[in-house]
Order: sequence, then C-alpha cells, then structure tokens
Amino acid sequence: MNDRHELIRSRMPIRLWALLLLLTLLLTACGGRDQTPTIHNVTLDPPIPLAGQSVSVVWDVSNADVVDLLPWVRDLPARQGAYTFAGGFSAPTTIMFVARNATASTQREMVVPIMTTTTPMAAVTTTPTPTSTGTVMVSPSPMPSSTPWPTSTAWPTLTFTPPPVDPIIQLWSVTPSQINAGEAVTLRWKVTQATSLTIEPFGRQPLEGQLIDQPTSNRAYNLIASNASRTVSQSILVTVATPRPQPPVIRGFTASPSTVVRGYTSSFRLSWETSGASSVWIDPGIGQVNVTGYRDLPIPANDTVYTLTARNSVGDVRAQAFVDVVDPTCTTLTPWSDLYPGPGATFGPPTLDLPQGAVLTPQYYNKMGSDGNWLYVTYVKTGAKGWTPVKSGYLSCTIDITKLPSTSVPFTVTKVTVSASPASYSGVCPVTVRSTASITVAGAGRVTFRWFRSDGTQEALQNLDFGGSGTKNVTYDWQINNIIGDYWTALSFSAPTSFASNQANFSVTCLAPTIPPTVSPSPYPGP
Repeated sequence: MNDRHELIRSRMPIRLWALLLLLTLLLTACGGRDQTPTIHNVTLDPPIPLAGQSVSVVWDVSNADVVDLLPWVRDLPARQGAYTFAGGFSAPTTIMFVARNATASTQREMVVPIMTTTTPMAAVTTTPTPTSTGTVMVSPSPMPSSTPWPTSTAWPTLTFTPPPVDPIIQLWSVTPSQINAGEAVTLRWKVTQATSLTIEPFGRQPLEGQLIDQPTSNRAYNLIASNASRTVSQSILVTVATPRPQPPVIRGFTASPSTVVRGYTSSFRLSWETSGASSVWIDPGIGQVNVTGYRDLPIPANDTVYTLTARNSVGDVRAQAFVDVVDPTCTTLTPWSDLYPGPGATFGPPTLDLPQGAVLTPQYYNKMGSDGNWLYVTYVKTGAKGWTPVKSGYLSCTIDITKLPSTSVPFTVTKVTVSASPASYSGVCPVTVRSTASITVAGAGRVTFRWFRSDGTQEALQNLDFGGSGTKNVTYDWQINNIIGDYWTALSFSAPTSFASNQANFSVTCLAPTIPPTVSPSPYPGP
C-alpha cells in the first residue's frame, strides 16, 4: 500500500504541488490579518508603585503586531509582552494602551496610582480596587513611642485621593484652513473641565465661543486650556496665500443706440464699466475717462468703431463698441405699394409698382386729410421718386416719419365723393334723381370737370375755383321717364389732373299711375 502511495505522489505534477502550497500560504496569511486585535489582560507591576519607583506594564494580546503606551511609547512589538518605565511616575498617570495590526486597533485606558509614605515602613502588599483611579495614601498605625515596632508586619491605613483631571477640548476649529489675503476665517471652540482659556493671539476667552479674523499672512492659532493641576493645548495653522496680480476687467462697453439715422438721430450714449484699472481711455477723440461712466456724443459722420482701453500694472485690456450711421429708410411689407406723381389717389394712376421688400429713402411727409398720410420717397434700387401712401402694414420705417419735413404739393384734388339720392326709387315716373359730388382740394386753383352717366351721356365741362385748400359740393339732376333699371353718375376731371371719380349707383322702378273708375249718370230719373 505504501508503495502505491509513493507511486501516486511521484506521478503528481510538480506544478500542482506548487499551486496547493501557494493557496495554503495565502489562506494562512489572510486568516487573522483582518481580525481585530484582542486585549486579554494588562497589569502593572507593582500595582501601586511609589513615586519615582520603576513600574512595568505587562500585557497579553492576540492578533496584534505592535502596541502603544500613549502618550509615551509607540510601536512596541506585541510579542514583547512588557515594558518598564525605569524612572516611574511622580504623580498618578493615565496610560492609553493600544494594540493594533495593519487593519484595526483596540485600546484600553489604565491608571497608574502612586503611593506616598511619610514614615518608613516594612514592605506592604495591597490590592487596589479595580475601579479606583485615585492616589492611595499609606500611613502606619499609631503606636506609643515607648513601644518597639512589632516584629510582625502591620497593614497601613489607606486614604483615597481623586486624581487630577485634564481639561477636555470638545470643539476646536479654524475654517477655512487656506485663504487668500483679505479673506476671513472663523474660530470656534468649546472646552470643559477648565478654569481658564487662552487663544493666541487674542488672549483670554470664555470656555465656549466664536471669533472672526482676517490674517494677512500665515498664522497659527493656539488654544490653551488650564485648570488647577493640568494644562492642555492645541494649535491650528492657517495658510494665507497672496493672490497674483490680475489684469483689469472690462465688465461692459456699449453704444446705445448702436445704429443711428443720419439727419434724424441727434446723439447716442457710450457706457462703460471696469474694475481693477488704474486708467481708462476711449478712442477716437474722447481720451481718458473715469473707470466707470457714460458719455453722450453727437453722431459721427460715418460708421465708427470706439475702442476702450483699461490699464493697470499687469497690462492692458481692450473692448470695442460699434456705431453704424445709416440714412433713414422705409421698407415695403407687401407687394401692393405704389409710387404716385403726387399725394392723394386723385393724382392719377401709379407711376411705378413697388415690390415687397423695396427699400425707400423717405424725404417728405404730408398728411392729406382723410385720404391718409403720404411720403415723398426715393426708390433706392432705381432712383425713381414719387409719393407713396402710408397705410397700416404697408411700410416699416427706421424713423418717425411724422418728424420729416413737409413740402408744398401742386394744386390738386385730394378727394372726391359722389352720391345719389334717392339711391333706390319705386313709384310713379318720371322721377328726378340728384347726384352730389363733394370735391376736396389742396391749395388754391381751378378744377375742370364734367358729369357723365351710365347711358353714355357726357355733360359740358364746368369750372370750379378754390381760393385755398377746402371742400365744395356740386350737383347734377337726372330725370328718369318710365324706365325701370340700375343707373350711375360720376365726375371726369381734366384739370388739375385727369382722373375719374367713383360712380354713384342708384335704381329706379317706375309704376303705372292708377286711374280711378268713371261713374256714368243713371238714365233713369230718381224716385
């Protein structure tokens, strides 16, 4: 059987053996490294030493690599098992025993009591109460001076004195810990078991409070808390950085309005705002100005670029504002705008049909009474000039056209309205229908016209004189004889321009007259 086992082992690959060995080592290394150290026991030898007497700390721990006896000793090998303070302690002392490995730690606080004696005495063995943290005072039992010291050992009388306590710093912070020069930090603190508190560099402070400081360079703030027996302190350093000089900043530089109309806009405003600048100036033609401000300027003759330069010890920064100088323009919004030889539709048919989007240069403005507003314009594309009506939705202008100058216009009929009365007639004929023409003119002059009607009749020419702008009425009577139908009358003008007015429509329905019955006398005499 043994030979068989040897044969199997001899056939097992060497690499498999190596892999198994490596897994075993890894499992061994991992098992326990992640375990928390355990403190089984920590004792003092002797349990209550005299002041200055050598005292050893003896421990039994597991899963620990090193131990610390804080605040005095660090990184003692855990397997060492003991450490001796050769000089002992002059007063009761607290030791924080810490057992730790690479991943975790466990700690236990222990108190070293100190025994003081006033009379020489034989060796005494005492066992302090486990919860005692004070000082044990040992005094021999009183005996008559004539009585010799007994040969047997006498137990001393033990007196417990509470140990001194440290001030406790519950809160101590300075935020932020890194600032730029000129920025502020906030100090906050809270201390207990202290009778006095000093914060350097401010001096004495209450046990709880808050302060604001603006350090100009690196500064250490030191908190010192004291009571009758102990003093503790903690220091916090604040780093103060001196910011690098920065170039000036131009927060805004604008021209309002940025588009001005030649001959119409009188001025515009340059506004600017900078920070961190030692000097500011504007070109062209303005020069040095305040670091922030505005300036009202007349419009330049042509398009202009204004440049603002802000300067400090680091350098210059620049910004620009643009002012566009344009001629006043109007743009047609529909394809139904036209050019006429004069203001008012009665000047005759249009001389030019304007397309939608046509750009016009307005020059004069005239309000032609109820016939609307008119502009004298130049069609930029062809140079054609004339009058165009200003109707809602027809034009968009860059200026208030009512501010344009007005100009004299030739004597003209600006409006004609013809109406007939009655507009509808039904009755005995013949009937006379009267047409009335209301003629409005601009300026002083003579109007030449004639009446014409739906049956083709044209009356003789008539003249009507006007001493100035105004309105006059003329009438025309047409007698209809026993004819039923629809009719119209109108005016045809030959001066000052040739055009025709609207037609005044009316209708006539002629009815035959009713003849009353004739009563013949009776041939017979009456009764």
